[in-house]
Amino acid sequence: MIAPSSFSIAAEQVVGRLAADASARGEESVLRRVADPARLQEAEAVAVCADRLADYEIEPPPHGRGVGRATGIAIIPPLRNLIDDKKLGRVDHEGMTQLRQSIVAPLAWGYLGLASVGAVEWDGKAIETRLDVDQAEVWISWVSRMFGGLGPGDDPSQGDGGPLEAVRAAEGDFDRSFRAVREHALEEFTTTIGGLGLMPKRLKRMRLKLVGQKYVDSGALLRLVQGFGASEDAGEGAFARRFVEESWPFRGQATNSAP
Repeated sequence: MIAPSSFSIAAEQVVGRLAADASARGEESVLRRVADPARLQEAEAVAVCADRLADYEIEPPPHGRGVGRATGIAIIPPLRNLIDDKKLGRVDHEGMTQLRQSIVAPLAWGYLGLASVGAVEWDGKAIETRLDVDQAEVWISWVSRMFGGLGPGDDPSQGDGGPLEAVRAAEGDFDRSFRAVREHALEEFTTTIGGLGLMPKRLKRMRLKLVGQKYVDSGALLRLVQGFGASEDAGEGAFARRFVEESWPFRGQATNSAP
């Protein structure tokens, strides 16, 4: 029997949290959307992409600034770059599993938080999440857009650029709806890191929050790419494809720390 992926485990936990919150607020439409079994099937279809990102965030490539980061995007480094070597050396196997889950959990929050909003458009195109996806194609399209819109001088905490700016909800205010998702995810993220004894020094803590926020937004972006269709991704050119394949290849020995 194949063990469930780290992302699939996180997705199931997030569904439970979102469903409980929606039920407590009496939001029947949100409850129906997040509790639909199709949500976990959709998440499983791209779980390997989320797990691959977690691999790279814990063991960054030896070159560049981490997956999806352009030369100037230094304010949001891979999580590993914010953790002290001595502190990480004291973490046991179970702790490393929790560290990995601390990355896939905010990805799951973003992915399913977007699903809870309902129908959305991205760049003017309605998104219909699909199960029949080429995971390698999704990876390329996802990674090449992950830091899209952010330049060297932009402050991501101020909402400058970013792929989610092109998202519009069919009903309600998308930014307002997604804000609560970010807050839940970031609280869980920082609590887990702190509980492992890996909280960075004061000057790096703001960057830790930016990393966590980027994971949440990247989870939502993963769902958008899954529904948009990698072949239709206007942001994916031949150069971007080659750069992703050479710098952060999708194929490889992905870690699965799931119990």
